[in-house]
Amino acid sequence: MDNIFIFCPDCESDNLEQTDYENEEGEEDTCGRRCLGCGWEGDISELVSKEVDGE
Repeated sequence: MDNIFIFCPDCESDNLEQTDYENEEGEEDTCGRRCLGCGWEGDISELVSKEVDGE
């Protein structure tokens, strides 16, 4: 069975937490993620997803 994991687009860490952040329009976005590895913040649509084989 395959599993899908999400990763930071900058450092590819999977150490993410939910956060509120200010989007490009200057509005607060509650669907954000922060990478605890490199500090990247952004919308969940910017995350990288990878399919990993599970056993």
